[in-house]
Amino acid sequence: MKKILFFLLSLWMAIVLQAQPKQEIRAVWLTTNPNAVDWPTSKNETNQKSSLIEILDKLQAANFNTILFQVQSYGDVLWDSGIQPWSYHLTGTPGKAPNYDICAFAIEECHKRNMEIHAWVVPYRVGSNSYVTKYDDCALPHVYKVHPEMCVNYDNAWYLDPGLPEVRKYLVDLYETLVTKYEFDGINLDYTRYPHANFDDGDSFKKYGGGANRDDWRRENINKFVYELYDMIKSHNPGMKLGVAPIGCYKRIPGYSGWYAYSDVFQDPCDWAEKGKIDLIIPQLYWDESSGYSAHTKTWIDNCNGRQLVAGLAAYKMTESPYWQTSVVIDQIEKMRKNNPATCGVSFFRTNYILGENAKIKDLYNQLKDNYFKYPAHIPVMPYNGVTKPDAPVNVKASVNTSTKESTISWDVPEQDENNTSIRYYSVYISESPDIEIDNVENQVAHIVKENTFTYTLPDDKIYYFAVTAFDKGYYESGLSNVVKVSASAGLMDADIKPVRFIVEGDWLRIDTQETVVSVHIYALSGTLMAHGDISEINIGHLSRGAYIVVVTVNNGKIIKYKMIK
Repeated sequence: MKKILFFLLSLWMAIVLQAQPKQEIRAVWLTTNPNAVDWPTSKNETNQKSSLIEILDKLQAANFNTILFQVQSYGDVLWDSGIQPWSYHLTGTPGKAPNYDICAFAIEECHKRNMEIHAWVVPYRVGSNSYVTKYDDCALPHVYKVHPEMCVNYDNAWYLDPGLPEVRKYLVDLYETLVTKYEFDGINLDYTRYPHANFDDGDSFKKYGGGANRDDWRRENINKFVYELYDMIKSHNPGMKLGVAPIGCYKRIPGYSGWYAYSDVFQDPCDWAEKGKIDLIIPQLYWDESSGYSAHTKTWIDNCNGRQLVAGLAAYKMTESPYWQTSVVIDQIEKMRKNNPATCGVSFFRTNYILGENAKIKDLYNQLKDNYFKYPAHIPVMPYNGVTKPDAPVNVKASVNTSTKESTISWDVPEQDENNTSIRYYSVYISESPDIEIDNVENQVAHIVKENTFTYTLPDDKIYYFAVTAFDKGYYESGLSNVVKVSASAGLMDADIKPVRFIVEGDWLRIDTQETVVSVHIYALSGTLMAHGDISEINIGHLSRGAYIVVVTVNNGKIIKYKMIK
């Protein structure tokens, strides 16, 4: 008997490991850079709006949930900042504002589709010699002309000098106009580094170096900017996230060569994570295994201090190399999921390489839509910003139209917790068993419901059970509501079935059930037994933060499974 149970448990764990996570970031970079543009491809306002809607509709159909929307290219921007000019490729005229608010429009359309949208900014890189002069005659010229004392020319392109305190203030002031005007879900930093070790910052180093090692001084310059930016963002909008897309190699790994964030371009995102000044890291892991994809991923996992870690994937390479097949990208998604929750999603560079017409691109999109992203995913939680637990919806009711088989589920808003945490949305679950497994994405019949009612057409005359959960602003999910029992032929059969509840309080896991608990076993995702007991409360204080599988046996022999996040 034990062997049978162990086999079933091992099989079930294997399925869990390969299944789609319930919470996962599925992101894509959407460029507005004229040198590599996803959008816009027209100067006409109507065409711009319709094409962005078409892009978002296709991404929504494949269950993407995060858009990294570029709002700054080379010292020019997509919002009325009063500090940097409007990007010329919006209207064809440098510095000219479009006739509509692009950021407000993009935010509205993403939020309609239950997508997060992060403003993608490029702080230090401000354009080639030929690019910046396009803005010479604007009412608001380019920064290289307004503040030449803050700019350095390197390799025929202009950069703001990270070593100048006035550059930090200039950038924080610039992004403050974005943060205070718009409800972006996050800010995502790109190219937040030096362009090269040969960058000519001798004057600023002489003035501000203070005898420090030059490499350490350069890293500290970038660090200070990120710290100040993070603090500014949180002072205005504590819920707005700060993310970064660093070079994919953090530090040197024996056996691999390349450019390293820490030592070659003086970028240290893991310091920002350690100091609590970043929420999300998306390293650009643009290699296959021969160049160290998994090795570099592990380095980020070991050093990201528990911050959300998302793998940046090079979908664009499918069009550049005959060796970079769809299978390479799919393999990287699978490896990311095996590291979950240490890694919690993927981001693709860039939108055209997800939605384009190339055969390999179409194949990747279809595999995502029909398989790997088949079920929608919630945004992962950020425990380091504070763990919350909303109350479950109450008074769940159901009615059934037996002629149409439509079942309408309604519920009341739960009471707010002691912190008055607001409810973001609800999820509705269906099962053929009253013990509804809410971590099985196939049981989630309605991913996001923003009202207090939901109608579903029952597929047949079987008996079904419905329940509802609430998600708060931090994407934390409540326990199950009361369970209702319905069928298409008999209508409502029972409106107050008590669900089994798994409650984590401090160092204890409590199983709240009307049955008698016979045994509780807690397993790591690897299958290793981590804790066990024979009562409804079990100490979990010794467990590290992460995901675990809880298997409960009750007195009638029934086995209940639960995925616990500690």
